[in-house]
Amino acid sequence: MIRTRTGLAAAVTAAALALGAAAASAQVVAIGSTQRGGTSQIGRAIAAAVSEGSPLSARPQELANTADYIPLVNAGELDFGVANMVQLDFAVAGEGMSAGRPHQNLRMVEPSAKLFHMRGKFGTGTPVTSSLVMPALAR
Repeated sequence: MIRTRTGLAAAVTAAALALGAAAASAQVVAIGSTQRGGTSQIGRAIAAAVSEGSPLSARPQELANTADYIPLVNAGELDFGVANMVQLDFAVAGEGMSAGRPHQNLRMVEPSAKLFHMRGKFGTGTPVTSSLVMPALAR
């Protein structure tokens, strides 16, 4: 558990530093997640790991659902967001809950953990991975 938390904290720290956060100060980074359920728990766990294992102070920003905070991450108003791979693919393509509104400024930082297996449209037993996403770096 410690090794996983340290690796995740390092990934978030590196991504935040690439965005311009100063390691010498207590830079606060916001992590979008939902108010309830697994995404909320993952967002809180990531925020705790980053705050404990890096010079950053991470704060979960909990909203009603992924469709509420993905546009904020895409616009750079939130530093990171937690989304599963299906949600991320739909958001980038402008499908599903993001129908007609592609969010092409999203980048995956860290594929975290296989949460469950989806059935139906995505195939029997297809693993769905929760990921930490961030806005694309300025060019």
